[in-house]
This record gives sequence, structure tokens and C-alpha cells, in this order.
Amino acid sequence: MLPKGGSGRGRAGDAGAREVSVPVQATVGAAETGDGGTGAHGGGTGRGGERGWELAHWAVARADELRIEEVSYAGRVWSAEESEEGWRPAGGDENGTNDVRIRIAR
Repeated sequence: MLPKGGSGRGRAGDAGAREVSVPVQATVGAAETGDGGTGAHGGGTGRGGERGWELAHWAVARADELRIEEVSYAGRVWSAEESEEGWRPAGGDENGTNDVRIRIAR
């Protein structure tokens, strides 16, 4: 279950967090993916990138029911407010992160 209120940033399980960061680690055999380490959308790395994108897309698919405002991963961001634009480049410190970040509406 994702937190539903509070303020600030936190890790999964932090009841006061408005943003949840879920670390994505490469699985065994990540070097064998053959994608040059780019992952499914040109971000993330190998199998870890695939896992990150799976989680990110899962969150986007459930954005309405879970009150998710924004999802970011591997230098890309999706927001409910601009969902018609799909995934777009993230600004700032989002590039190169191995965390899927999910921001919840208040």
C-alpha cells in the first residue's frame, strides 16, 4: 500500500511520505540482455532497467485508483496532469537514477 498523505520525500514504507522511491536492482544475468545496458526505454540498465520500467508502467496504469500524480524513472517522467504527452524527459536530478519515484496526490 502506498502512503496517502504527509509531506516530504521518503522510501517505501515511510507513512509520512508523499513521494515513494523504490530502488530497482539488476537481476542475475543483467549483462546478458543484449540491449547494451539501455533497458526498455533507453534508460535504466539491463534487466534492472526492465524491472524498473515494469514497475513504472504498473504505477501509471493504476494512477487513478492509487491517486498517483507523477511517476519518474531513468530520466523520464509521466504525470497524470499531462498524461496525453506520455513519458517525457525529466529535468534536474532524475537522470541516471536507479529508483522508480512515485508521487501521490494529497
